[in-house]
This record gives sequence, structure tokens and C-alpha cells, in this order.
Amino acid sequence: MLILFQIILSLYAMSVYNSYWRELFHTELLDLKLIELEASKTETDRANASLEAAIKEAAIANSAKSQFLVNISHEIRTPMNAIIGMSHLALQTNLDDIQSNYINKIHLSAENLLGVLNDILDFSKIESGNLEMEHIDFRLEDLIDNVSNILRLKSEEKEVQFDVTIEQNIPTALVGDSLRLGQVLLNLCNNAVNFTGSGGSVTLGAELVDRESGLVTLHFSVKDTGIGLNPEQQKTLFQPFKKADTSSNREYGGTGLGLSICKQLIELMEGDIWIESELDKGSTFHFTVRLKEQQGEPSLRRSEQGIDNSGQNTAIERLKGAKLLLVEDNLFNMEIVREVLVSNGLVVEEATNGKEAVELISSSGEDFDGVLMDCQMPVMDGYMATRKIREMDKYLDLPILALTANVMQEDRKKALDAGMNDLIGKPFNINELFSTMAKWITPANRPGKTRPE
Repeated sequence: MLILFQIILSLYAMSVYNSYWRELFHTELLDLKLIELEASKTETDRANASLEAAIKEAAIANSAKSQFLVNISHEIRTPMNAIIGMSHLALQTNLDDIQSNYINKIHLSAENLLGVLNDILDFSKIESGNLEMEHIDFRLEDLIDNVSNILRLKSEEKEVQFDVTIEQNIPTALVGDSLRLGQVLLNLCNNAVNFTGSGGSVTLGAELVDRESGLVTLHFSVKDTGIGLNPEQQKTLFQPFKKADTSSNREYGGTGLGLSICKQLIELMEGDIWIESELDKGSTFHFTVRLKEQQGEPSLRRSEQGIDNSGQNTAIERLKGAKLLLVEDNLFNMEIVREVLVSNGLVVEEATNGKEAVELISSSGEDFDGVLMDCQMPVMDGYMATRKIREMDKYLDLPILALTANVMQEDRKKALDAGMNDLIGKPFNINELFSTMAKWITPANRPGKTRPE
């Protein structure tokens, strides 16, 4: 009996002992779990903090990159405007054949360098997500005429036939980014002419694929009889910094960015691009884009606005006699613009910064028909000067055009927000300069235009 009692007592003692340890172990386990959870929470907080810091750093880096692009673009374009402009003016003078040859090559080389700069800037903007597509009214005929006019001279020099075929039922009063669409067409057509030998041909085609609910899908093709590509070359054709044949860098030039940029621009226009090619037999580049149709009264063609296909001669005639204020702090650029304008029958007064411009306009006994305004200037920049001019009731509708090396999309917006009517980029194209001026500026004896909505 005693033994049995001892056994029961021992079992009870063990039960209590085990219960104690179980409870103790359970408590310790809970404590460990709490510690683990706290550690996990701390680790998560640290990870979130690291992520937030990385995001902030990336945003700062992206902003710095964007600002660098703006600055480097301005710094390169300003002297390039002088090179292109001065060489253009020199080519208008009496030169012997050797001098003309040298200066013409300087001019062409500067324009090629500008093309490389534009490619690099476009690629950087696309890569950083800073490229915004415009949605403006345009006429497809004008866009294709512009591409044809640019390419025809080059194709004639190479003795390459250049043709355009547009399907009859294709809608031409459209809404979209005509500048970017023109950039794609010009790039593909320019490449086709480059890679096609004397006696060959290049054909630009356009046709309607689909039309529904105010939206149209268009198919463009650029066909050449040039050197063609083998299947391996075609695989990397649309990759950045890739060329079908690295040896073509020397013969044909280029950064290898053009087709990559075209592909990304086309994708931003909800389209696709592809190629059909055979070595030594030529290539055909195809691409589609999706655009809106204009609603209501379609926009006028350039010819209906009094600007012919080349634009320049008619625009100059409309501008003759106009009195302009040229605001520019770079003396080389001022000389170029003044010579171009004065030699074509316009009257020009000058100011070297925004403060001078405001004082001249406010105190001048004569009215100006328009202002060409640089944006980055000492003392007072073009944006502030424009705002101060707009504060004068008399000059609310005075045409003020930015003539600037700041050509990013945000620069255009900044210029318009300041009260400018339009923007002309440096280095400026003579045709674009006069065509844009003619859109806004008229001599004093004709009614002026106000900024459109």
C-alpha cells in the first residue's frame, strides 16, 4: 500500500513537474515567437525604408539625368546653330567651287551631328519615360509632302528614284503626333535612300487598315531596291546601338539608334513595325499606327493656308515688311537670325536680354509685328520677359515666338504657359522658321492672329 501511494505521489509529482515545464516551455516559445515577429517586423521596416530610399535615389537620379539632358542639349544646340546658320549664309555668297565644296560639307556634317544628338536625346527620353506624345490636328498629305521634299534632293543626288503611293480612300484629316510620325517616316526613307545604289528606287506607301468609331489604323511601307539583309541581321535590327553590319558604320554612318527609336515611337502610337528583306535584293519596312480622325470641320492643308509645299517662298512674301524684335544674348546667333530676316525683306530691332526687350517694347513709339524670344538669357530670361509683356493690355495679342535651343516637350509647355505663341528650335530650319512665323505674324496693315486653343 505504501509502495502504491509512493508510486501515485511520484506520478503526481511528475505530472505537476511536466505541467510546469510545459507551461514554462510554452511561455518561452511564445516569447521566442514574439521576438521573432518583432525581428521580422524590424527587418520589414528596414527593407521598406531601404526601398523608399532607393526609390528616392532613383527619382533624384532620374531628375538629374533629365536636367543633364536639357542642359547638354542647350549647350550643344547653341553653337551648332551658329555653325549651321553661318555656313548657310556663307553658301549664299559668291564662292568659288573649292570654297563652296568645303562649306557645303561643313553644313552637311553639322546637320548629321544634329541628327545624332536628336537620336541620343530621344532614346534617353524614351528610356526614362519622359517622352510624351502630342495629340494635335494635322493633314497626312502635308506630312508626306514634307518628307518627300526633304528626301527628293538627296535621292536626286544619289540618282535614286523616290516615289509616293497613297491609297485613295485613306483618311487624311487626323489627330496625333505628326512630328513623331514624320520622324519615323523620314528615318525609314532616309535609310532606304542611303542603302540603295545609283539607279535604284525607293517607294513610300500608305493605306487604310481599319476605320471604326473615329479611330483609324494606317499601314505604311518603305520599299527599296538596296543591299538587303540576311535573317541573322534582321534579328537585331530594332535593338538599340545595333547595326545590321558594323562595317556599315563607316560607309553609311549612324548611331544604330534610329530603328530602335522608330520601334518605340510606333509602339507609343499603338502600332507595330517589321521588315521583309532579302540580301542583295532590297528591303521593305512595314509599320502600323493608330490615330484619331478629326471631328467636324477638318483642318486646312498648308496650301489652303497660303503656304505651298515648300512653304518658304510664300511665307516670306507674307512676312515682307514686318517689323520684328529679336531678343538674343548670343551675338553669333543674333547675327545669323538678323541676316536671314533682313535679307528677306523684314525689319529687325535687337535686344540682348529680356529686360532690354520689355523696356524697348514699353517705350517704343512704334509697334512691333512680332517678337522672336530666346529663353535662357542673363538679367531676365525669355519666360519672365514674355509674362511682363503680356501684362501690358496693348500687347496681349502680340505674337511672341520662342527661338531657343530648349526643345524638350516640357520646354514647349513652359514657353506656352509663359504666354508665347509657338516655339522654333535651334538650330533652326529656314523653312520651319519662316513657316512658323507666317502662321502668327503679319505686317501692321493686316489683322494679326491670336493664339489658338
